[in-house]
Amino acid sequence: MLKTCKTLTLTLAATALALTAPAQALVIDDFADPFNTNYVVYAGGAAGVSIPSSLAAAAVPGGYRSMTIAGDTSAGGTTFAAINGGGELWAFSTGAQRLNFTLSYGTVSAMNLDLSGSAFLRLQMYTSTPTKLSVYATTETTPGANPDGSALSLDLPALFKQDVDIPLGAFALNSSTGRAVNWSDVDGLAFFFSASEAGPGPSDAVWAQGLSALPVPEPQQSWLLLAGLFALALRRKAWRAAR
Repeated sequence: MLKTCKTLTLTLAATALALTAPAQALVIDDFADPFNTNYVVYAGGAAGVSIPSSLAAAAVPGGYRSMTIAGDTSAGGTTFAAINGGGELWAFSTGAQRLNFTLSYGTVSAMNLDLSGSAFLRLQMYTSTPTKLSVYATTETTPGANPDGSALSLDLPALFKQDVDIPLGAFALNSSTGRAVNWSDVDGLAFFFSASEAGPGPSDAVWAQGLSALPVPEPQQSWLLLAGLFALALRRKAWRAAR
């Protein structure tokens, strides 16, 4: 009897520990590509190249990372974005140029990303000046059709480092199809960074060190198991006292 109680106690304890272990985040992009895998630059005053883009193969869902800069042809200065080779993406602008930078996935092939069990998208990043971040998520209904999509905008302060958690439940419908993105089959993600302040002003800069999806918190079933363990321990103590 004592051996049976001990075995059951150990089994329940192992199960409780398994359930209380935190679920793992899904890493979408760690920006760990070689130096200048993605590189895009706009110099003010260059006619006809106001929207330069860079598209490169990357170890991300969908297989490609796209970066785009919308420069101001009437403003001096330079806007620049690149993968720095050390697990970081950085974009900055100088002079009268203000940062207007897009990072996107799923532009070549669908991401086919299941985020139905996720609660947030997390960007590990830095900002040097107040920045507006708009995020778009899309699901392609059929080839060539307008995608179902939802969007969310956030105002980011000037902070040296922050984890920006983007709640999936806060996305609002932004689709000509009338249907929101299907979070179990996300085919495209796009992040639009733009300076919140009117120019000209100080240099704007954004650094990104990681993009991941955080899981929905597990239900507190483990507390029931722990309560059962406690009751079992009391019963075992009483049984031993009665012997």
